[in-house]
Amino acid sequence: MTTVLILSFGPVQDFIAAARRSRDLWSGSWLLSEVCKAAALALYQLPGVELVFPAVAKTDPNALLQPNSLLSVANKLQANLAGQPSAEQIGERIQQARQAAQRRLSELAAETKSCFNTRRADTGLMLNNALWHKQLIDYLECYAGWATQDEQAKISYSQAVRRANLALQARKATRDFAQLASHRDDAAGFGLPKSSLDGARETVLAPAPNTEPEPIHAAFQRELKLGLNPGEQLDCMGLIKRLAVKAEQFTPVSRIAADSWLRQLPDTEQDRLRMAYEAVYQAGKQLAGTAEKDASLLGLASRVTGNSGDYQTLPFDGALLYRARLAVAQRELKNLTDDHLNALAEKLTTLADTLTPIWRAYGEPTPYMAVLQADGDQMGALLEHIGSPEHHQQVSRALADFAGGAAEVARKHHGHVIYAGGDDVLALVPLDQAWACADALRKNFAHILAACIKKIPLDLPHDHYPTLSVGLGIGHMQETLNTLRDLAKRAEKLAKEGLTKRAEQLAKGNQHTQPRNALGIYLRSRNNAELSLRRRWDDHDGQKALQQWQQGFLQQLLPSRLAHDALALVEAGERARHSAAMLEAEFIRLFARTEFRSDPTQIAENSSKPEIQAQARAHWQRCLKDRLATLHKQHSDSAARELAHELYVSHWLASKTRQDLGELA
Repeated sequence: MTTVLILSFGPVQDFIAAARRSRDLWSGSWLLSEVCKAAALALYQLPGVELVFPAVAKTDPNALLQPNSLLSVANKLQANLAGQPSAEQIGERIQQARQAAQRRLSELAAETKSCFNTRRADTGLMLNNALWHKQLIDYLECYAGWATQDEQAKISYSQAVRRANLALQARKATRDFAQLASHRDDAAGFGLPKSSLDGARETVLAPAPNTEPEPIHAAFQRELKLGLNPGEQLDCMGLIKRLAVKAEQFTPVSRIAADSWLRQLPDTEQDRLRMAYEAVYQAGKQLAGTAEKDASLLGLASRVTGNSGDYQTLPFDGALLYRARLAVAQRELKNLTDDHLNALAEKLTTLADTLTPIWRAYGEPTPYMAVLQADGDQMGALLEHIGSPEHHQQVSRALADFAGGAAEVARKHHGHVIYAGGDDVLALVPLDQAWACADALRKNFAHILAACIKKIPLDLPHDHYPTLSVGLGIGHMQETLNTLRDLAKRAEKLAKEGLTKRAEQLAKGNQHTQPRNALGIYLRSRNNAELSLRRRWDDHDGQKALQQWQQGFLQQLLPSRLAHDALALVEAGERARHSAAMLEAEFIRLFARTEFRSDPTQIAENSSKPEIQAQARAHWQRCLKDRLATLHKQHSDSAARELAHELYVSHWLASKTRQDLGELA
């Protein structure tokens, strides 16, 4: 007889999604993993408890579950308890796991508080200790559900797992809420500004008494020492995200966005940039007067040391690679009399002088990047069909293998995994690597799970085997991380479910009858224009087309104007209520008047220039017409729109410079 216990920790939304910077997003994911890891270790060490999720190696599980280990743990834990313990005994185990999680959170909070008190000099800020303590003890959520396997009552192990999950869902539906503060005497935070991250809780930052720091100096010190933007407010968890000690440094979104541009630069130009950036970094560090280990918060350039050194081409954030951001930094430092600030201004001028000829020769880096959100499909159905704890642990170990390898897959595509636990992945990826990274992840997931399932006797139809749905949210690096992650979540939902009926009416297409096992993309340009695209992974023609268009734009065989003209043609035609046949005819005429280029490797020997142009025109017109015909079979009423979205998204995925994107960048 076995009792299945499932615990869920949160709030996931507040831990992860409340983010304005990549630091916040990375730290939130890391914090959630750390508290869940502590709970898992507490369960593992209890007698009569067998840990199922997360799966840990039998060689040294204690080491894997220690703080700051490389193991990423999801917010949902499962443990099997021997026999049929009473509700009180199960409650004791739940309480022990919860207390371990709270202790780990309190340890990180203590480190943060110490760091804040060390750095707060000259910032004009102090902590509201009463509110800090109240938020800390109220923050963590822990819900649990359990059920017992009983062969005599004909309750199998898989049925017990299903019942435990249902009990957990029911418990989550009856959440605990703190009483609303209706008067300033009711709560420590009544009437205070809310956190800038999500507006859910009050700020724990308070003005230091009897201090009147120079406004400009104080603003600089808050940014340099505490990582605070002007006017920014943070609650307890927000401050922990900014200052908590981490095992590996985050990678700023600006560095991710600029990566494809940096990779195309010659080594000599990369070396010159690295030297100029290093000088700015050192000047900023000297200005703040802090230790090297704390340099991630300092100056106008922060060092990037994480992701196993993948960004050593330029091991700094990429903000100052952008003309507008560099100009703002120079303007803010102009005419200041402080010697250290003047030295920093001089280094910025040198960096600008280094960048100007590079911009002229290679363009400016694209300010857009992709947030990748992936989630396994039909995992619940798989787990509910598993008949024994041993097989359950095999699947758990397979998921751990996938999550453990996700970071390496992302690194191969110059991306950085923010979180990987179980079948969930969240990553930041450069535009030109986004599709390839998504494809590699889903192939790796399918390979690992298929190998595991072969060893397990399952009464599960093949079309119910797990697959991976991936969402790509493409947005500007200056959007808040909340906004970018929301795009990725919507893209993942699109991949899993397709469009709702209302959205189908608005988008007039993009719907597929089969859910899941798909790639969903939401693209949001700086002028807030949005479009979406969905292609199933088993739609081989669709995936091949995305590759073909992306390579065509990357190699400049397809003119960038084609993507813009196709989208404009569709939007104008739909406003004028043209029929689908008329729109497709307009597309054929667009292809006929477009100038294409030939792939040099495909040009016949001794071909004349007119022959080369004719070959290119014939090749690309045939490809585009064939794709339009295929889409007409799948989406008879919206084939033109589907092709326009394919071309437009592919153009963005192939972009390395601001100039590639044109006016909408």
